[in-house]
Amino acid sequence: MVRVQILFFLLFFPLLAFAQKDSLTYYAKLAEQEKSKGNYQQALNSYFRVAFIQENANDEANLAATYESIANLYQNKQVYQKSLDYYLNAYKIRQKQNNPPAMLVRNLQQVGMGYYLVNNLPNATKYYQEGLALAKQQKDNKTTADILNKLFFISQANKQYEVAANHANESLALYESLKDTFATSNMLNNLGFLYREQNETSKANEYFQKALVLNQRLAKNSVGESRAVILQNIGVIYTNLADDKNANKSFYDALAIRKEQGNAAKIAETYNYIAKYHLVEEYYEKAEEEVLQAIQVARAKNDYKNLVDSYKILSDIYRKTGDYKKADEYLRLREAAQDSLAARKDKNSQNFQQKQIAAERQESEYRLVLAEKQKQELLLQQLKLEADKKEKELELNKQQLASLEKDKKIQEAEAERRIAENRRVQQDLELSRQKLVAEQQEQRVVALQKEQALQALALEQQKRKADEAELQRTKSETANKLAAQEREQEQQRANFIIFSGIGISLSLLLILALVAWSFIQKRKDNEKLKTQAAEIMESNEEIRASEEELKQNLEELSTTQEQLKVQYDLLAVKNKNIADSINYARRIQTAMLPRLAEIQAVYPESFVLFRPRDVISGDFYWFGSKGHEHILVAVDCTGHGVPGAFMSMLGSSLLNQIVHDKEVHQPNKILDLLHKGVEEMLDQRTENSENKDGMDASIIVHDQQQQVIHFAGANNPVYVLTQDLLIFTNDQLPEGVNVIAPENGWQLTEIKGDKRSIGGRVLAQKHIQENYTLKSFAVNQPLHIYLFSDGYLDQIGGAERKKLMSKGLKKLLMQHHEQSVDNQRTILNTFFEDWISETKKQLDDVLLMGVKIGK
Repeated sequence: MVRVQILFFLLFFPLLAFAQKDSLTYYAKLAEQEKSKGNYQQALNSYFRVAFIQENANDEANLAATYESIANLYQNKQVYQKSLDYYLNAYKIRQKQNNPPAMLVRNLQQVGMGYYLVNNLPNATKYYQEGLALAKQQKDNKTTADILNKLFFISQANKQYEVAANHANESLALYESLKDTFATSNMLNNLGFLYREQNETSKANEYFQKALVLNQRLAKNSVGESRAVILQNIGVIYTNLADDKNANKSFYDALAIRKEQGNAAKIAETYNYIAKYHLVEEYYEKAEEEVLQAIQVARAKNDYKNLVDSYKILSDIYRKTGDYKKADEYLRLREAAQDSLAARKDKNSQNFQQKQIAAERQESEYRLVLAEKQKQELLLQQLKLEADKKEKELELNKQQLASLEKDKKIQEAEAERRIAENRRVQQDLELSRQKLVAEQQEQRVVALQKEQALQALALEQQKRKADEAELQRTKSETANKLAAQEREQEQQRANFIIFSGIGISLSLLLILALVAWSFIQKRKDNEKLKTQAAEIMESNEEIRASEEELKQNLEELSTTQEQLKVQYDLLAVKNKNIADSINYARRIQTAMLPRLAEIQAVYPESFVLFRPRDVISGDFYWFGSKGHEHILVAVDCTGHGVPGAFMSMLGSSLLNQIVHDKEVHQPNKILDLLHKGVEEMLDQRTENSENKDGMDASIIVHDQQQQVIHFAGANNPVYVLTQDLLIFTNDQLPEGVNVIAPENGWQLTEIKGDKRSIGGRVLAQKHIQENYTLKSFAVNQPLHIYLFSDGYLDQIGGAERKKLMSKGLKKLLMQHHEQSVDNQRTILNTFFEDWISETKKQLDDVLLMGVKIGK
């Protein structure tokens, strides 16, 4: 039995490994098929399955290639962080396995591009440089040139113009040696653009002209867009050189190519370039005609980027021609387009984040499903193995039973043969006995005949007594001799009878003993067969019981799988409902927030940086105008996500009531009423209240008539940057005001709010003053004012993984407050993203508002 089990395992496990290998091949082919159809998610799922099998088998040699395929698909789906993670994993495996340098170079390029796409330029540079060193070592000029091209763009983005020029020239030399006309032309164009950025017009024109000459050697249909770019760049150079004829020709040649290509955004861009050219040359009618063409094309595609440029050009045209009303109208349209563009960028940014989150969730869920499926498959394999084992044992028992039945038949045949042999021996003994009886009868007849003959002879002798005496004596002697012989013969016959009887008896006893032994042996065999048959029946019953138990287990497993599927489907529906509800809440919250255009209508130089940690936010901002007073509020509510969003909606609703319904415009009184409103709405005034939710806020009210700004804060300050000291009411510096030493002619004044939240922790705040403090200062110079929540300050990040703190924010504002509002927002947002690039986790909602007041 043990030998049979061992043989079964030796046969089963190679078959299992073969089946696993066959499954891996199937899913790899399926992934390629789905990818060719553009079904990226299905392809990803198949690759995940391949990777899962390879990871469990520790098949690193093939796992790296699978990781690359997954990374490529994530890149196609624009899930750049996930793509980068898999490229890095593939590179680490290949580096560990000492793969060929060419393969490592390719991986390094992939990782470099991954970091470039997530805007981590330092790491992108690091990996590209590692790849560059390996490519140079292998004397792979094409790869070396391509990597240098990427390093050129990174250096240019960092404004490292000298480094960028070195990379470009080295790459250019390699492309020329490889006779790659297309790449050489593009690199010449890149160099021209680099020198144009540095205002080296003559040098830029030289490179653009060389690029155009090379590009014209190539088929137009294969390089249309690159040729249009070069022509457009040349048009800009000729405009700067006041060469109207060549500028006009270059721009219109570029426009003709882009119309052939059919890319609406590029067509609108070229119309804008042509309009700018005519505006510079003061051909206002022609400029208006061209920019209106750009607007028509851009509006059809909701191309806000080109519309921003178009409206600015149109506004400049009308301002130059003295139509100020239209100029202001198109400036407002430009601002609206900027808002739409910013909203789209925010939406795209959120989409990228949501894609990343969705990809993480989908991958985690799918890997959990695979793990559960593997667990179930292992359980099924184990159950199947046990069932096969039971089946083999049953088959073996059947074989043993058949063997026993065969032995039983052989024993029965042997017993029948022995009985037949006994019968034959008995028949032979009976024939011997009958023959002996016949012989005895024949001897008796002979003896009787002899006796009669003797009697007759005696009579004859008696008759002849007288005549022959001598003859009598002779006859007497003869008779005596005959008598002796008869006695001897009689004795012999008696001995024969005795010995024959003994032989027959012994034969009978031997036959009886053989029959008895055969009978006893047959009984023993029958008993043994009965015992074995009982054991076999018992084994059969156990096997049937095991089969029933196995069937029951399989049925229970199937039921469990069905229940899991039902629960999974229910969970998916619930998750969708929750996501839909949260998205709907986001739309409601967004609708309640003031539009940036409303704020910029009063304060053109203003911006809002608003980054919820989750889909919805606990931070919110509020804006309102009443006559000559304008109110700007930044609020940070307890919590974030759904609880924070409820608090933010409550706060926004209360502010509307206080300012618009009750017409309270003093910031300290607004905070007092806001505090009471939160306490009442959340029932925080009772001793037994367990609700401690609240909010921190900062409020400024700009009185344009009195040229003064009033401020009040609940745990939150306001930062004001000025060139001269602020003049506060009564010419005294209020408590809680800190002034940072001037830098580059500007100083930052921090005006702190009261150390008291709005609502929340009622019992703990009994010792704090009842009312919020008012602080006022004059608008007698340009003021750069910033309101914010603590999300930006408390974010952990940077190389040392620490908080930015107020010191860090002050430094940033001191450095960049003179930039345009668009640039300020971009710089602050980019810094924040770089700051969290190491942790990849935003800890809290972020709100930062900037506004310039005064001239």
